[in-house]
Amino acid sequence: DLIITNPFPDDAIVNFQFVSSDSTREPGLLQGVPIAGHSVYVVNESQLSKDEIVFAVSVVASRGRVVAARAQQYLGQRQGFTLSLGSPSAATGWWFADGDNPPETYFERFSIYNPSDREAVVQPDFYGLGSTAVFTEELIVPAHRVISFSITDVPGLPSGLHGSQFISINDTPIVVERAITRRAC
Repeated sequence: DLIITNPFPDDAIVNFQFVSSDSTREPGLLQGVPIAGHSVYVVNESQLSKDEIVFAVSVVASRGRVVAARAQQYLGQRQGFTLSLGSPSAATGWWFADGDNPPETYFERFSIYNPSDREAVVQPDFYGLGSTAVFTEELIVPAHRVISFSITDVPGLPSGLHGSQFISINDTPIVVERAITRRAC
């Protein structure tokens, strides 16, 4: 679910855009959505994309201000609940200090969203403890698209703790989200 909170006294008007690796959707029912002041609006998961492995959501207030978040409930082998705040804006650099590459991790994956009108050239780099550094090939993220990048795509990344950075070397602002999935206890 998407949770849109308007903690401010003034009403807001919000437009939603769903972006995948090969398309962009702007559902008519989710354009010009009024969010009253001091209220919460939930976009149910049934209104979200079901056929996409990775997709990004852009929430833009054409009037007023809102706080956007994603709520997920896991009912399969891994059970639990998460709530993640959305990024208020795109940037040319993203840093993650607490990555890990132990055998028990299913995966560490990054979703890279380019909300701009031109392609982004992104350089992901990984830094281990000590002097270990792994530099990967540049990633091309087309305009208004999202791509996925996994640490399994990083040749030579040693097991253990690492930090990572994603820099848009052509200064096109991007949004990077990291997901780490571990085995359930």
